Amino acid sequence: MVKELGRQKGSSLIEVVIAMVIMALLLTGLNSFLVALINSNVYSKEISAATATGNALLERFRTTEYTTIMTGSDVVKNRYLRSWTVTDDGKEKKVNMAVSWPQTTPKHVIELSTIISKP
Repeated sequence: MVKELGRQKGSSLIEVVIAMVIMALLLTGLNSFLVALINSNVYSKEISAATATGNALLERFRTTEYTTIMTGSDVVKNRYLRSWTVTDDGKEKKVNMAVSWPQTTPKHVIELSTIISKP
């Protein structure tokens, strides 16, 4: 039986510290990835809600009397500012709408449009 000289089983302190540093770097990267993922999810929900509020008004315009469709603006759920312009060429009205949020200091805007024919 040969005895191994100078070899010890286990990890040295330097190896443990290096492993902890690598682990800390990986966890920091993972943390920033999760924050970005959460922010993206929140933004997606906001876009969906803003689009739904804009489309709801456009659908209402399609069932409203043609002569009552005019330029205007309103606030929905105290968060989304909808503003629309109506142009009439005699045969049809084109409605261009911008939905922005948050209401106080708009940072995001989506634009929707439709054409409503004269009956």
